[in-house]
Amino acid sequence: MKIIILVILVAMTLISCSLDFKVKRAYTRFSEYKNALFLADNNPLLSTTRLFLENGVYLNPFVEKDTATNEVIVLGFNIINKGYSPYGHIREIDFRLTGGEIITLYISGHKRTSVRDGTIFTFDSQLNVTGSHAQYEIWETANATLSEDNFKKLLSSKSFTCAIFGSERSLIYEKSFISAEFLDNLHLFYEQYVK
Repeated sequence: MKIIILVILVAMTLISCSLDFKVKRAYTRFSEYKNALFLADNNPLLSTTRLFLENGVYLNPFVEKDTATNEVIVLGFNIINKGYSPYGHIREIDFRLTGGEIITLYISGHKRTSVRDGTIFTFDSQLNVTGSHAQYEIWETANATLSEDNFKKLLSSKSFTCAIFGSERSLIYEKSFISAEFLDNLHLFYEQYVK
């Protein structure tokens, strides 16, 4: 029994370590493109309980700023869905804020890949011998931009519901499923990289 508890604690520690929110600046030294681009990683939309069920929906903020004026050129999210429950072509993400206002993210650059044993393939499946059904892990990625005003509205909302609309399925995540870190990470990103 002690070994099982120890294994669970180690697994939980490894999982929590792998989900640290990070922001990196794009390296543009060898590019003619010199604007500052900051990209975040590991910003889970869903709470840990929901994260295990879905394997991870991440809305990682990014910002491009003019290096001469420090003005925001583009602000948005890199969307990643890692899991066995694909949305298909993600078409739209809506945030319904506390006061009822809806912020809509329109999606571009959708890409869908399959991951098996750490290797990325084009979409395919593998047989799960214990369950006798096809099993694969789908990674769906896309981008969405939003105005700085809408970003601020999202930050000022104490809670929200989120709807993700895809070609294969659409889900509404109530505020109880939204990760507590999600808005905290957005506040940190805004204060340090957007403002």
